[in-house]
Amino acid sequence: MSEDSPEPNNPFDFLLSDLMKTLTSNSVNAQDFIGQFSLLPVSEPEYEANVEPLERLKYEQLFELAQLHVSNIDLLSGVAVSKTKLELVNPRQLVDALSKAWSPYITTLSETLAVSANTLPTSQVSDADNPLAAIMSQLGSAMAPMISGAQIGSLLGHYCKEALRAYELPIPMQDLNKTIVAPYSVAKFAKEWNLDHDQVVLWLLVQELTATLVLGIEDFRDTFDVQIRLHLADMRADVHAMIEKIQGINPTDPEALQAIFADPTELIGNEMTEAQRINYSNIEVTLVVLEAALNIVSRKVALSLFGEYYLIEEATRRRRLDGPQAELIMGRMFGIDISARVVELASEFATFVTEKDCEAELTLALSNHEHLPTSDELTDFDAWLTRVKL
Repeated sequence: MSEDSPEPNNPFDFLLSDLMKTLTSNSVNAQDFIGQFSLLPVSEPEYEANVEPLERLKYEQLFELAQLHVSNIDLLSGVAVSKTKLELVNPRQLVDALSKAWSPYITTLSETLAVSANTLPTSQVSDADNPLAAIMSQLGSAMAPMISGAQIGSLLGHYCKEALRAYELPIPMQDLNKTIVAPYSVAKFAKEWNLDHDQVVLWLLVQELTATLVLGIEDFRDTFDVQIRLHLADMRADVHAMIEKIQGINPTDPEALQAIFADPTELIGNEMTEAQRINYSNIEVTLVVLEAALNIVSRKVALSLFGEYYLIEEATRRRRLDGPQAELIMGRMFGIDISARVVELASEFATFVTEKDCEAELTLALSNHEHLPTSDELTDFDAWLTRVKL
C-alpha cells in the first residue's frame, strides 16, 4: 500500500472490498442462491423420508375414487379427469417439483429484482470523504440479487415444509397432468385438527385434482399467468426499499446483515405499488372463482362419500387464513393474496352457484375469461349471472 493510502480504520474494510469483487463478478447467480436456500428448511430426515408402500397404495385407491366422483360433476364436464396422475412426494421432493414448475415466474422475479438493483441512482458519497460508506452504498446494489435469491429460496423451502399439496398456493404449472400431494404434511394436519385421516386425504385429493383440472383450462390458465407476470414485473419499488436497508447496515454490527436475510418481508415491502393494486383486482376475481370451484366440487364429493364435511372445510379454511407464514408471504410475493375476503366471497359464490343451479354458466366463465365476474359483480352475483346468460 502506498504512503498516500492510509491503513483502514476498520478491518471490516478488507472483507467489504473482497465481497464487492465477488458480488460484482459474473459468477454470482441469484438462481444458485434460490436453489441452495430452498433446501435448507427441508434438510432434516423427517422431510426426506419416502412414502410407505401401504400408505401409497391407500392414496392411489382414494385417488381413483376421487377421479370417479369428480368426473361426474357437471362443473368439470368435458375435462379429461382420467388423464391426471397422482404423484406423492415428501417435502424435499416438493421443493424440487415446485422449483421446476414455478421456474418461469421465479426467473421473471429474479430478473426484475436484478434490473431494479442496476437502475438505482449512483451513490453521492465520496470515496475520499468516507471510503467505508461509499463501499456500503455499492454493496447494497451488488447484494440485492443475492439477498433476493436467498429469501425466495428460503420462502420456497419453508412453504414446502408445511404444504399439503402443490396447488395450495395456486400458481399455474407447466405440467398439467400431475396431482401432487405431500402425505407427511397431510398426516400432520389431520392429527393437529383431530380429523379422520382418510376423509382428509380424500378431501385434499379432490381439491388438488380440481385445481389441476381448472388450471389446465387454457384460457383460465393463460389469464391467470398474465396477471401474475404483471404483478412480478412491478416488484422494483419494493426492492428499492430493501436496498436502502442494506445500505444502512452498520458494518460493526455482525447481526445486521443476518437480520436482512432472516426477514423475508424485506423482499416484498409493506404495501403493493399502485400498478399492483390495480392488477390485484383482477387476480382477486381469478382467486375467488378458483376457490369457489374447489368448494363446489369438494362439497359434492364429500356429501356423496362421507356426508358431514363441515369440520374439514372449517379446518382448511382456517389454514388458508392463519396458515404457515411462508405461504402467506410467498402468496403476497406472487400477487396471490388469499385473504379473508377472497375465502368468504368464494364460499358465498359457491353457495350461489349451487342454489341457482348455474354450474353451466361457471363452466363457461372458466373457459372464457370474458364471462368471469367483474370486480363489482363479486358483490352482486345476480348481475354476473344475468350478464353471462345474455
